[in-house]
Amino acid sequence: MLSRLLLILRSIVDRDAQKRGSSSSDACDRPALNHWLGTCFVVAFYVSRFFSRNLEFRGRLVRGVLGGLFLIAGIIVADFNLRVCLPLVAFGLFALFEAVRGWCLVRACGIRTKL
Repeated sequence: MLSRLLLILRSIVDRDAQKRGSSSSDACDRPALNHWLGTCFVVAFYVSRFFSRNLEFRGRLVRGVLGGLFLIAGIIVADFNLRVCLPLVAFGLFALFEAVRGWCLVRACGIRTKL
């Protein structure tokens, strides 16, 4: 996947060089551009590892149920207090995102959880 990203970035650079009328080898020999492409490669590698799946079925189920409960509680509380409603809805949506994606922020940071 990362090699594909690097190829896409190189093709963008080639297209940009053709628009300016210079050769693509001149564009790719610039140190700043090579540094930028290398940085993108490293960032994409670590971000893809950070967002990799780290939840099993039980953890996804618990986060889905908790997300639904937070969302319902936020909708109910919306009639009474908006300051309480917004965090509840935000937590509910984030928990549902974790359940659907199969990814836990706490686990991605290296903290072990039971579920």
